[in-house]
Amino acid sequence: MRQLVYIDTERHLKEGLPAAIRSIKEKGCFGIHENPTDFRFTSIKQVERKKRLGAVKSFIEQVREQTKYLLFVLLDVVTDCVSNFNDPKESRQLFDYLRNLCDSYDAVFLPLVLAFDPELDLLF
Repeated sequence: MRQLVYIDTERHLKEGLPAAIRSIKEKGCFGIHENPTDFRFTSIKQVERKKRLGAVKSFIEQVREQTKYLLFVLLDVVTDCVSNFNDPKESRQLFDYLRNLCDSYDAVFLPLVLAFDPELDLLF
């Protein structure tokens, strides 16, 4: 058994995030009004960028306290967790941090890098 954990960094809290959560539920064969016990989600969009990794860790700790199952964490969008993702030093530190969370909390991370801007109809 696994616990799906979705951490969003960029979606609009009133429209984009609820739409993403509905989509995940539907693809997981749940009704949109169901609250599956093996699916947890949060947004860290309003957290200051330099504090986002701490917010990720804090949420993972909360979920870990409530389940013994393997955590499968979708971090959408990982590039929003550092100031400059194109800086090799910052990127390495980010992924080292995520690897350490994997070891510490029995978790698997799927860091999503692509982002879609609906206003521009552009995937980047």
